[in-house]
Amino acid sequence: RQAHADCYCVPCKHMFSNKNCLHSHQRSSVHQPRSVVCPFRGCDRSFVSRAALVIHLESGICASGMNRRMIDEAVARLDRNGILTDPKRLIEFDTREEVLDTWATERAWNGSAYECYLCSRKFHSLNSLNQHLRSTAHAEKRYRCPSVWQGCGKEFSALSGFVQHMESEQCRVHRFKGRVEPTLDDVMKGKRITQ
Repeated sequence: RQAHADCYCVPCKHMFSNKNCLHSHQRSSVHQPRSVVCPFRGCDRSFVSRAALVIHLESGICASGMNRRMIDEAVARLDRNGILTDPKRLIEFDTREEVLDTWATERAWNGSAYECYLCSRKFHSLNSLNQHLRSTAHAEKRYRCPSVWQGCGKEFSALSGFVQHMESEQCRVHRFKGRVEPTLDDVMKGKRITQ
């Protein structure tokens, strides 16, 4: 316990492979209360972090009907100053032209695995390949770690990616968590993003 304090969880009596794994474990529902409540009508779920809430909304499983496309539209509409979004990438964002789904068929089988026709990544099942195609793996990177909050400028395909980045405390933007979290709350309430 003392020799590996940076990798050992005392209450759980569990050793982790590195300090990042321990840190993730300590931020999980095992050690943190589910204090972030879904703000949308009809949903009574709560989460350990804002990132978990945003993932819930982007997944489309919220009782409110919220999904990733709706989150992207709301942020594009509310972030007029380009704090969280890259304005150059949002110029082409047109909600009338929506791709309903990307999927693969048995023709994706290459003799040993199902292969993604966009990136050549291989999957053991057709269902796994289709999950990959429906994910943000090939989506345009619309979000960025904001430089106005001393962020690193890293780009993300989904808002949840940025929120996870901020909560991981891997870049200086986490020092502005007190500013970022209320901004995310405002997005969930439909308020405009300001510096």
